[in-house]
Amino acid sequence: MKHILTFYTEVSGWNAQSFIQALEQADGSAEEITILINSAGGNCIDGISVYAAIRKCKAKVICVIDGIAASMASVIWAAGDELYMRDYALLMIHNPFADYEHQDDEQTERMVESFRHQLATIYMRRFGFTKEKAYAIMNGEEGLDGTFFTAQEAAEQGFLPESHILQTPQILKERIAALLHTENKNFINQKPNIMDRETLNVMALLLGMPGEPDERQLSARITQLREAEERAKKTESSAQELQNQNDSLKQEAEQLKAQMQEQETRLAGSLQTAKNLKGQLDEAMQRIQAFEEQEKLQRKEKIESIVDRAILECRIDKSARQAWIDMAEANTQLVETVFASIPAVCDIAKEIAADEGNIEKAKAALESKEDIENQTIENLVGKDFKFKNL
Repeated sequence: MKHILTFYTEVSGWNAQSFIQALEQADGSAEEITILINSAGGNCIDGISVYAAIRKCKAKVICVIDGIAASMASVIWAAGDELYMRDYALLMIHNPFADYEHQDDEQTERMVESFRHQLATIYMRRFGFTKEKAYAIMNGEEGLDGTFFTAQEAAEQGFLPESHILQTPQILKERIAALLHTENKNFINQKPNIMDRETLNVMALLLGMPGEPDERQLSARITQLREAEERAKKTESSAQELQNQNDSLKQEAEQLKAQMQEQETRLAGSLQTAKNLKGQLDEAMQRIQAFEEQEKLQRKEKIESIVDRAILECRIDKSARQAWIDMAEANTQLVETVFASIPAVCDIAKEIAADEGNIEKAKAALESKEDIENQTIENLVGKDFKFKNL
């Protein structure tokens, strides 16, 4: 016994539940079940439920795409033991997606990725595709949502044998084409005897309509197929619009990238210039420091030379050397003025050795010299002057 079921609706919870119930009833008595499909797809979870129910059937299941099997409807079609397509039918496969409200939800993204892997696995095992081919078909060409296949293209890609494409007789193709594109809106009001019964039955079979429908019913079916065709065109138009938007965004992104690279280049140049200037500054500071150290050393040597010369000329006593050095570091010019005002003293010891009679004279001279020295210093720096470190 053979049984025919139709799935001419979207994949949703209620539709899936009703179809599964009808499928289970048919599976209880039929040896062969034909499922005629014309659906734009729908919910992943409900679609997988229908897929699983078909795979569990004891009867042989033949799935036929009457109009279009898109998205989850393509998965339902793939569940059949034998697969067929009308020569005018369409197969459409793409990636699952979340609704707009939850697109940025991390948990939803993980769930969508899981469904994507699940669907790819179904296509791989059912049609013998590689992982790369399955994902390429689901992704579609750049900027498009998935991939559309005509019956002939589906056969070429390995979805079904070419012999499983159900051909429409030429005379009926012409009549269906006329019905699909006719501008005569009074067609559905014509008498049902406009076609013979045999032609009607053949058309009904081709259009996936069991029983013996009249022309009015056939017209309604053709209208339904025409609407499916229009939806497919709109989908293609939307895909093209998305492609145009994507191209525009890519162009804008390239421009922004070029601007960013230009700014990065300028920044790198500025950083290098700053680095060079810092190097020059560090080098200059090192030279200044070396110069200051050299100048400090030369000044120290000069002061020590002035004080040591004053000691040699007996202008000051050797024991006061450091005190005079400290004073000279505070005011070198003052010390040099003081030294210049103090008369140089000859080597009195030699004169004494040569003439002992001069001892008293030498002593008096020394006392006079000390008085002169003290008076000179007192005149220059004051009577109460004390050495201090400045």
